[in-house]
Amino acid sequence: MTLSRTRVVDTLIVLLTVAVVGLSILPWLVPRVQESMRGHPDSGRVLAAMKAHQAVIDAERTDAEASTGASPPMRAEETIRGERDQLAQMGIRWRDVKSEVRLVKAVFQHDGTVRVTAKVTTSMIYGDSSDVVTTEVIPHVLTLAGSDGAGYKVVQDVIIEPELTGGPPDRVHIAQAVTAVFGAIALAAMALSWWKRDRILRMPLAPRTFSWFRFGGEFALAIGLAWLFTVDNAEVEDEFGAGSALCMRERFSTLEFRYFSHDCVVQSRIDVVAALLTAIAIVLIEYRILLSLEARTDRVSLPGASQNDDSGATPGRGGATVRQKAGC
Repeated sequence: MTLSRTRVVDTLIVLLTVAVVGLSILPWLVPRVQESMRGHPDSGRVLAAMKAHQAVIDAERTDAEASTGASPPMRAEETIRGERDQLAQMGIRWRDVKSEVRLVKAVFQHDGTVRVTAKVTTSMIYGDSSDVVTTEVIPHVLTLAGSDGAGYKVVQDVIIEPELTGGPPDRVHIAQAVTAVFGAIALAAMALSWWKRDRILRMPLAPRTFSWFRFGGEFALAIGLAWLFTVDNAEVEDEFGAGSALCMRERFSTLEFRYFSHDCVVQSRIDVVAALLTAIAIVLIEYRILLSLEARTDRVSLPGASQNDDSGATPGRGGATVRQKAGC
């Protein structure tokens, strides 16, 4: 019975280890496979469409009548118009705006459109003075329709503002729920060592001071370290070419698409699941060790394990077998 339980536990530990490793590799592997399968559009035609579109966006900063003609207006247009109206209320206006567009990445989507990430460097002159000049590097995510042969047209433009990637409402209840799950797993580790405390105390190599609390506490501490991983920030690949980017919030509180970017939510969910599987694997490793101790102490306590059977056969002279009798 103990042998079958040991095999089941060993199998579960191996499966959980493979799952954690797979979850660690998955976020890095899947986007690259998808990108290689989708292919890339002609970068020259994409850049030409983006420059023509950005010229209209720049014009909207200074001319209230300018528009891309999109219905409803693109999100970038709504952002620009909102900023323009706020400046107008303060008696300030943009007088001259010029932008340079840098294409970072362009890939085909499943629906045939092209998803583009770009960085736009915009220089703006305020009011009547040429001395008041500001320069901003603004990340954009654009959707283009068309083809390499006929050319492309921007159908959606989103300005990625800092508030979209950080500082949303605090999701305390989600963080508390994740913490409670890890706490329950840590308590399970302590309960398991208490359940098998008689085996732990009978360990032949254990010092007198070794107790079930100390044994279970070591595994509970390991589970706590797995929980600390969820407190750190999730890290995703920066689609604007800056290597990697932090999501600026704890993993266990960035689990809802409603408030956070898609990449941050997906990466946080993967990381939290991996940490939970790691915590479960730690409890199984503890149980596996206890099963080994149980089997070892059972062998030591077997009657006749350390002495020979008196009625057993012993070799005699010339290889003959002599059976000794008990008594005189």
